[in-house]
Amino acid sequence: MFHICDADDLAFTKDDMIKIARDTRLYPGEGAIDFSSINYLFPDLPLSIELPHAAHMAEFGPELHAKKCIDAARSVFDGRSRTALPA
Repeated sequence: MFHICDADDLAFTKDDMIKIARDTRLYPGEGAIDFSSINYLFPDLPLSIELPHAAHMAEFGPELHAKKCIDAARSVFDGRSRTALPA
């Protein structure tokens, strides 16, 4: 299982990692994580979007935030060998 989200930077402290994990994950493709390499190495891993972000929830609401999560993931993982995201 591959939980997908992005982050501004890959060099952070333990406290930064906790803050990001709990509340500020980015949409796939918005940050520094190289999803193309991960997808190349593990093309058939099932995907799971794990993207808590309080500011996005407040700005967009839960439905639009969820749609943006799915749209970003589809954009990054378009062309996978099998579709793991809901229609």
